[in-house]
Amino acid sequence: MGFLCPYTVEEIVHAAGFVPVRISPLRSSRELADAYLPANFCPYLRHVVDLGVRGAFSEYRSVVVAHSCDGARRVIDVLREYTSGVDLFFLDLPKRADESAVSYFRGQLVRMARFFEELSGKPVSEKDLRSAIDLYNENRRLLERIYTLRESSPSMVSSETMARVLEINMVNSKERTNPLLERTIEEFESSAMSSSDETSEDVSSEDSQGRKRVFVSGNLLDYGSFLSEIERAGGAVVGDDFCFGGRYYRGEVDPGEDPLQALARRYLSRVPCGRMEHYKDRFDRLIERVNLSKARGVVYLGLKFCDNFLTDYPILKVRLDGIGIPSLFLESEYFPAGTGQLRTRIEAFIEMID
Repeated sequence: MGFLCPYTVEEIVHAAGFVPVRISPLRSSRELADAYLPANFCPYLRHVVDLGVRGAFSEYRSVVVAHSCDGARRVIDVLREYTSGVDLFFLDLPKRADESAVSYFRGQLVRMARFFEELSGKPVSEKDLRSAIDLYNENRRLLERIYTLRESSPSMVSSETMARVLEINMVNSKERTNPLLERTIEEFESSAMSSSDETSEDVSSEDSQGRKRVFVSGNLLDYGSFLSEIERAGGAVVGDDFCFGGRYYRGEVDPGEDPLQALARRYLSRVPCGRMEHYKDRFDRLIERVNLSKARGVVYLGLKFCDNFLTDYPILKVRLDGIGIPSLFLESEYFPAGTGQLRTRIEAFIEMID
């Protein structure tokens, strides 16, 4: 099953016997998408539409599009009209996280469960849901351990490595991924114990290689190349709050509550993105993580034409300026071009921060 947004409730997909796989377009043209969508449209969603109308969704039994933004709503309209051979499901998503929103979202999850029951020909049982909840909660705990290691010793967990870990986590079943994450953690911890530099790092304002600690925010979905630029410029990325990174694993599902109710509550109360009404809660948590990680600056990466996050940054900048944390805003296409100019801006920012 292919999906686009981390608000997609993967546990239901898993309980129905499918493997949820995040759709990550490779570098390709958007010629077909240009015929269906306006020029000032989310570059990631344009690539998704291009895949769909080219017939590249044949590898998926179904695709779920969550109502993450108005662009996503338009995308499923195009896919329904111009793609075939794949069943599409639109998951409506409230903008609030209060009890009425949780109740409404639970109803959406009932619809989603029935949709996958029809595809699989078997019921999504409470037992299977609880098993999936346990599996995904364990996955979140493992990712948190890796992020903690990265925060304490960024020179041990490079951005390239972190991007690879997150990629593997989003394209495999969690039964396969969790043991891989456990072995990865063991290797990191073994490396830290054998390195005198890393064991003495002690979360200062610089990592063991003398690089300045930087926290990264925004909505860039595939960010390995960007973060590697930060490292090459003399920065050490100690954390992020990206959709499929730092925001993805935070907050577990309550295993003692009714499964669908617990899932609805967790996904609405997770660290919010820019499309939610309580998005400012993310700023509080971001600043908390920045302080805990001893980051000396914040780099905000935004996709072009993403109103939700582009209007986020000015508000966040005021908050950061008020507590003396410098920030850099970078806007780009889904696949960035002109990396030389970006590199120059990043280098200037790293040199400027104390």
